[in-house]
Amino acid sequence: SQKRYIPQVDDSVIGIVTNRMGESFEVDINGPSRATLAMTSFEGATRRNRPNVKIGALVYARVISSDRDLDPELSCVDAHGKSSGFG
Repeated sequence: SQKRYIPQVDDSVIGIVTNRMGESFEVDINGPSRATLAMTSFEGATRRNRPNVKIGALVYARVISSDRDLDPELSCVDAHGKSSGFG
């Protein structure tokens, strides 16, 4: 039997963008629920300058919050707002 991935804060993950919802993307990280990735969680992104990420795209991100009762949140920047290989 295969164990399901349980996201932990600061984990680096690869996910597939499955949906676009207003100001964020829904990302499948093979966890118990889909993760949320805000459009402003990319280096240089703003509400006016949004990243061009398509459904089905792969993203390399880090888990910034994980709670058993809430969907995990992802970010494609480090604590200093730099991509540092994420994206």
